[in-house]
Amino acid sequence: MKGKVRVGAAVVLTAVLFTLYDLILDYFETPAWIPLLVFVFVLGLLAAVCIWLPRVLPPGGKKVLGKVRNRYRRLEESFYEIFPQRSFFIQLWLLLFLAFLPAWIALFPGTYGYDAPIQIAEYFREPGTQMSLHHPLVHTCLMGSLFSLGNGLFHSYTAGFVIYMAIQGLAVTGSIAYSLSACRRHGVPLFWIALGGVWAACNPFLWVLTFTSTKDILFGAFLLCFTVALWELLECGTPGRGQYIRLAVFGILMCLFRNQGIYMIVALLLFCLLLRAGKRWLYLSLLLVLLVPQVFSAVSTKVFDVRPGDKREMLCVPIQQMARLCSLWMAGGGDNLVLTREQYDTVTGLLHLEAFKKLIEQRILAPSQNDYYALLCTDINNYEKVNNLYGLQKADQLLADLASLLTSSCNKGIELCCRSVADHILVLVSYSEKDYLMWLLKSLCGQFEKSITPQYVKADPQLGIGVYLITNRKETVERMVEFANLARKSLRFHT
Repeated sequence: MKGKVRVGAAVVLTAVLFTLYDLILDYFETPAWIPLLVFVFVLGLLAAVCIWLPRVLPPGGKKVLGKVRNRYRRLEESFYEIFPQRSFFIQLWLLLFLAFLPAWIALFPGTYGYDAPIQIAEYFREPGTQMSLHHPLVHTCLMGSLFSLGNGLFHSYTAGFVIYMAIQGLAVTGSIAYSLSACRRHGVPLFWIALGGVWAACNPFLWVLTFTSTKDILFGAFLLCFTVALWELLECGTPGRGQYIRLAVFGILMCLFRNQGIYMIVALLLFCLLLRAGKRWLYLSLLLVLLVPQVFSAVSTKVFDVRPGDKREMLCVPIQQMARLCSLWMAGGGDNLVLTREQYDTVTGLLHLEAFKKLIEQRILAPSQNDYYALLCTDINNYEKVNNLYGLQKADQLLADLASLLTSSCNKGIELCCRSVADHILVLVSYSEKDYLMWLLKSLCGQFEKSITPQYVKADPQLGIGVYLITNRKETVERMVEFANLARKSLRFHT
């Protein structure tokens, strides 16, 4: 029992460590965590009430509670008759996939974004690219081989992407079904299993992310399976060889589909050693999980001509964010540390959207202003091509160059700039005559084509600009931004 508690404590410490670390790195996105934290809090509160309530009820209340329990048991027996233990996993897997299917149909064939275009460009050896361990090689090869399979069978790379999305959807729903079936095997009440199943089946975030081509999705599925396998190992008094093999296999797959999985295993192993938790076979399994991905990486760089990942590149973002956090903390004397979206974008040096919106309100509603205002939204044609052919650093440099162009002193009338998303930059312009606004648009596109486009000849990026003339200054800023984005998508000014 002591060993089980110690290993459990090591798992909890690992989870807390990486949760706090992720919260620090994603401090700007902290509001996104609030719904999840509220859900966990309500779940814990509900569990506490279920444990505490029977002890304080009067005799009449206990009698009613007894009837409720009897009905619940009959419902549980009926449920288990319909879904027997042997077929529970397959039935639950099918139901979950059917629940996710409408989301896939709505997003069909799926969201092709994040690092996937870069990985595919590397797999097919497009000019200027080389396969790298910066992206998980197994994920890159899986996607690339399925794209090739789709093209070979159906003469369509999209068909290969559909096959990949189907496999990923089955992996995600299968991992959830596996975790819930493990809960049933170990006597977790049906109420909690049903609550977990309904939450997974009705969670729109899971729907959308499941059919997104980022490496994190398969990593998350195998992480869940690894966690369940570790829990089952602890629940079993005398675990067999098969349980250790299952733990090692899920752990290896987790690390192969996301390089950072190795850090989690290292932290778990260190906490187990510090707490003197677990048996010899657990340590050997975790060491095997660490060893196999390292051997695979070493062999890949030698045999398959794969470029090693740049450790400086992988570490620079978290180090910069941690350094920035510490410098802000020290500047404030350790007090009143507030990080919001009003901080400047680290790539372009421009404002974040929330700060931009507040400053727009101050500018256009100022009573002394007689000028007219327009809201521009830039869009770089072939920006993804720059990403694929030249890499992330050059794509970021392109955005920084565009930001410098917009904020240069020669472009008078530009008052505020902010990076909205990706390559879209919002610009507030004041003007007295429309002729000047047209001259400014031509000037921006001309300067971009003359000074920036030649640096990326293979991709040939061009600047497009959506223009929204602000005629009603009492309109909400959100609506103005929406209209500017709409202009960007439809009637754009470009060279």
